[in-house]
Amino acid sequence: MRSFEGFTILEVTLVIGILALIFSIGIPVTFNFYVDYQLVTERDNFIAIYQQARDAAMAGEGGTDHGVYVTNDGYVLFEGESYASRSTDQDLDITRSDLIEITGPTEVVFDALSGRTPSASFSITNGRKIFSVDINTEGNINWEL
Repeated sequence: MRSFEGFTILEVTLVIGILALIFSIGIPVTFNFYVDYQLVTERDNFIAIYQQARDAAMAGEGGTDHGVYVTNDGYVLFEGESYASRSTDQDLDITRSDLIEITGPTEVVFDALSGRTPSASFSITNGRKIFSVDINTEGNINWEL
């Protein structure tokens, strides 16, 4: 009598089927988690960038206003009264995720020493969730889901 060692084709097929089922459930859940994580990260970066511009303006760095300009693929922290009249050698370019969409004004400028700015509202979305970020006239930044 001969004894064969190894797996039968039925056992291999069954294991492959079970793995395929686990991956078909796990991959969409993992991707949704990743997209939501990117949204929260982008919101936190967005707020930090605007706070950095406000802090620089309030500290009187360069003796002028500071602002943020939103582009299609990132942000530009600039020094000057507006993005058009800024000092380009002081620009700080920051990239952002292409999975996230930001709507709102493209430019916010904080006044030197006071940090005041016209109020502005932004929406940050990944297509599934939306964060609202508001900047009041005092330059304070608030957000909510």
